[in-house]
Amino acid sequence: MRMESSVFELDLQGNLVEVLSDPLGLGRFQGDGNFASLVSRDESVKFWRFLLEVLAQGVVLQRDVEMVLPQEGEVRLFLSGMRAGDRIVLAVSRGDGELDLMEELGRVNNEQANYLRAMAKEASARRAPSQDEMLNRISELNNELANAQRELAKKNRQLEELNQRLQEMAIRDHLTGLYNRRYLSEVFPREVARSRRYGTRLTLVSMDLDGFKQVNDSLGHLEGDRVLAEFARLLEGCTRRQVDYPFRVGGDEFLLILVGVGEEEAEGVMARLEEQVRRELPVVGLSHGVVQVDVSSPDLDGVLMEADRRMYRAKRAKGLGRLPSRPGAQGDL
Repeated sequence: MRMESSVFELDLQGNLVEVLSDPLGLGRFQGDGNFASLVSRDESVKFWRFLLEVLAQGVVLQRDVEMVLPQEGEVRLFLSGMRAGDRIVLAVSRGDGELDLMEELGRVNNEQANYLRAMAKEASARRAPSQDEMLNRISELNNELANAQRELAKKNRQLEELNQRLQEMAIRDHLTGLYNRRYLSEVFPREVARSRRYGTRLTLVSMDLDGFKQVNDSLGHLEGDRVLAEFARLLEGCTRRQVDYPFRVGGDEFLLILVGVGEEEAEGVMARLEEQVRRELPVVGLSHGVVQVDVSSPDLDGVLMEADRRMYRAKRAKGLGRLPSRPGAQGDL
């Protein structure tokens, strides 16, 4: 026995959009036009649960609910629903028998019903993905994530390398590649603390190229720059990489911090360097002053002044200059 049914189109909140077929005469809604206004107060929760099941499952058949109809009072009816896009097709039935919701939709003869029927068929044809499909999709997402993580790690390495290069540029002299005066203020207290902790010696050497002014005056500043760069190469060759610290502090003035070395050993290093300078560079020679740092009471400015004083004393002994009137000033040659 076929059940007698009225068919309605509702929005997702249960509001009436269109009456598709109403042999039961239920279209005379009470209240604000929401279908829930026809449901008895005691069973309103059951009606809203029914709508939620339709939204979640797509199709729900024959849920009984008690409704209050004009002139009839409380009547137990059966609700069946199907989601079609942003609409719900609701069939309200009374009587015994089995409801064929698709058959009821087929009885409705208007353009809107044809659209809803197509949407309903599409919704009923939808299926959940299989376990294999879900595992394949998870594998694809994992691969995408792994690729993204590798790319991020690559970018992080590039950024770290760039930061290291920038930090290195900030402490290097652009012409010679030696450390600059700014880095001296950072290195000196650190190496003093290390020497004090381990009981090792620390020596600072101040250097100045003899006759460099004549190179600039006679051969030009480009040749002067070449001489400075070549001297820097010789200086680095006489030091221990990643142990000692060679600096260019301005013009043809250079400094050297020798770690774990006393004055006597430092003089030996400078003797070898001066021999190379006289042999390979177009300058008169190299003057220097050596000071072993008192790590118990270090004073960078004081050490620098004493090293410069000794350097200019050596220069005067060669008849090449005079003691400057202020710390850091250059002599005549």
